[in-house]
Amino acid sequence: AYSENLAEIIGLENLNIEKVKTMISIFDGCHSIKNLDLSKWYVENATTMLRMFRNCNALETLDLSNWHLVIIKLDVKELTRSNLYWKT
Repeated sequence: AYSENLAEIIGLENLNIEKVKTMISIFDGCHSIKNLDLSKWYVENATTMLRMFRNCNALETLDLSNWHLVIIKLDVKELTRSNLYWKT
């Protein structure tokens, strides 16, 4: 996969995604990323986040603390690994 050696994404908090509705597989295959802080993302218009974190095997911290989700399709199985700290 093209993202398997990607260890960090600089400036991710500045990405304007407020009009994005579908976020399918956005981080899929990012095998080396350990921490993602997505707390500044405005995701209230998103409706689907399936496979968003699939194959993120090194992911230890995922900050979604300011997310306000009403109706969304999210594959919770991806977030149930014991080594992942999911901050909400």
